[in-house]
Amino acid sequence: MATFKKEFVQLLQGDREGLHPAAISTAAEYDEWDTDDEFLVWLWQQLYPNEPVPGHAR
Repeated sequence: MATFKKEFVQLLQGDREGLHPAAISTAAEYDEWDTDDEFLVWLWQQLYPNEPVPGHAR
């Protein structure tokens, strides 16, 4: 889980080197968000509701 969280923080901070541009939207198949960033912020808030979103104002 520590590795997942570390890599998730990197995604939230915009570090997506080596990741296909459509990887997040394709994997998540989301409809309710306009961007990967919106989806990632939402997901962080679901998984870690008591922690601020890294790199984003709450």
